[in-house]
Amino acid sequence: MSFAPTTRLRLPSARFPRWHGIDSRDVGGEERPAHTVVSSRWHEVEVHHVDLGMGYRPQDWPDDLVDSWLPEAREHFLPTADQRELLAWLVGRGSAPRIIPWG
Repeated sequence: MSFAPTTRLRLPSARFPRWHGIDSRDVGGEERPAHTVVSSRWHEVEVHHVDLGMGYRPQDWPDDLVDSWLPEAREHFLPTADQRELLAWLVGRGSAPRIIPWG
């Protein structure tokens, strides 16, 4: 059974300027801007949808999710990798570099 998304989610936070400057707390207790809550929950739902093991895969993630989340993930993870090892892996001349997991 697959639960592939049938509609695209358009993140509304940019349309609500009142959200900017208001802080919220994430599950780890760290303050973060409230306008990031919608996208964070969306990311969480998509990841746990895969975790359910019901046929939904990362390949099923909507383009909007990948387009919005991948730059943030790159910024978070790639600086933790040895840049030479990263480059060697990207050009097929080495093993995947060690990166520090999220969280």
